[in-house]
Amino acid sequence: FTGQDAFDALFLDGLEASTSTRPMELVAAALENAAAFFPDERRPWSRARHAVLASNVALQERELHKMSGLIEALTSALLARGVEQTAAALAAEAGVSVFRRSFATWIAAGETRSFADIQRGVLSQLLTLLAPT
Repeated sequence: FTGQDAFDALFLDGLEASTSTRPMELVAAALENAAAFFPDERRPWSRARHAVLASNVALQERELHKMSGLIEALTSALLARGVEQTAAALAAEAGVSVFRRSFATWIAAGETRSFADIQRGVLSQLLTLLAPT
């Protein structure tokens, strides 16, 4: 169970390295950087970790708190990059949703795609849903 600061840094380093000024592009850079922490060799450990979380309400609450902390950290980083408050909060929450959905898919039984590929697909689906018609 990675500490909050180290976990947040996975995302924040990618956001900071991006030259974009667009909120979702910054979040995409954060997600891409964090994906490197989840190589295929880590999948069995992640599945075991998830099983422990699923059986313990206190750990589930801790995990939700960890995700909330990540949303706050991403929002602050986006604000520091000049993104407006509401846009920053929405982009950060969307990014964490993409991460959570990607992670759940990646650890599913029988899943073999890389975390990065899954996450890119989930982000693409979200952006398609939000695209003007």
